[in-house]
Amino acid sequence: AKVVSGGIDVSLRAIVGEASSSAAILWGTGAGCVAAFVLSVGSGALSFASSIEAWMSGMRSMLFAAVILVLAWALGGVCRDLDTGSFLIGAVGDWIAPAWIPTTVFVMSALVSFATGTSWGTMAILFPLVVPLAHEIAPGNETILLGTVSSILAGSVWGDHCSPISDTTVLSSMASSCDHMDHVRTQLPYALLVGAVSVLCAELPVAAGWYGPWVGLLVGALVMVAAFESLSKPVRR
Repeated sequence: AKVVSGGIDVSLRAIVGEASSSAAILWGTGAGCVAAFVLSVGSGALSFASSIEAWMSGMRSMLFAAVILVLAWALGGVCRDLDTGSFLIGAVGDWIAPAWIPTTVFVMSALVSFATGTSWGTMAILFPLVVPLAHEIAPGNETILLGTVSSILAGSVWGDHCSPISDTTVLSSMASSCDHMDHVRTQLPYALLVGAVSVLCAELPVAAGWYGPWVGLLVGALVMVAAFESLSKPVRR
């Protein structure tokens, strides 16, 4: 009652928005490790020493990704200190149309993530650069701002999903006993199709104001169903 009477927003959106993602990841991974220890040792599947060894092995496999993420955070901090966002606003603010910002950001995020193989690192680099740019070019336009934020997330995940050096791609090919590059080549057409449909049927039209986000989702879904019906072939067994 005191929180509500004090004028503090207690909605789920506000709570998630004000939360610390790094603290959530830290507590989540810690709780996951404790749960794994309790289940593996308690069930007799592993001894305590074997559990420690497996835990250390898992930490080694995640070390490279953690280093990339820390370096990306450092680069993001440097960009903030140098006020790179203001430089970008001055450099491109006069010639880029607001409707093109989400699509441009999506392509940029996808390329960076594909080249680096990390979605988290791409997000850490681009958020402090691109969000101020979108706010300055299209002030008060919530559609452009939210579209830009979602483009960073979507483009980063898209590039990470398609990248041959991504840990998720490597683990997926290993888990399915598939040749690594065969996995990359076979999944890329699907991802390219989805990315193209997202840009052409939703991102560009919604940013241009042709129709709303929900209509964009519906149009994109219908195009994907039509593409599936026209391009898919039955699997011979």
